[in-house]
Amino acid sequence: MLVLQIVAEMGSPTEMVVRSNGVVVGSATVSSNVTTVNLSDGARIAGYGIITKTMERPASVAVRVDRATTFTVPDGQGFVGDEVRIIGGESAFLESIASFVLLVNEVPSFTITDERVSSTSSPVPELNIARSTNAVTLSWPDPNRIYHVEVSTTFSDGFSAIPDEPAFANNRCQVTLPTEGECRFFRLQRYAPNSD
Repeated sequence: MLVLQIVAEMGSPTEMVVRSNGVVVGSATVSSNVTTVNLSDGARIAGYGIITKTMERPASVAVRVDRATTFTVPDGQGFVGDEVRIIGGESAFLESIASFVLLVNEVPSFTITDERVSSTSSPVPELNIARSTNAVTLSWPDPNRIYHVEVSTTFSDGFSAIPDEPAFANNRCQVTLPTEGECRFFRLQRYAPNSD
């Protein structure tokens, strides 16, 4: 019998949720940094998806198979269904996929069919600005930490990134800057792909 494995590095802890025809039939918490799920019963992968982190849901990886199968995590817990989702913890950020690697051992052949990209672009988040006597606090929703603040004293001089690293909590970024007695303009700018 051929056994397939799904391995996801999604931080710790992660949650494995098994569905059958779209209905949740079981879940297990995995405390290691790498989640490994075994598929049995000769099931074939019928589809997979990468689900980005949003303000409402964590990042996850979903794999659908062509028939009911047993999904088992290393501690032995198993559930029968046709889809598994590995749901990352709060620290798992997933905004886009740069590459996908499929490793197959001892399989005579396989075919990838009906490959397509499904993307929904999110609007630029709203930048909130709160001024106090000696400082200005900037905050914005950014669950995947893909935006940074830029500042300028005039529109004609262009914008430059602020040097301070924003604090991150509850899917929001925040930075507090001292007031400097002059008018400043702020904007959110998306990081370039694959930048740190």
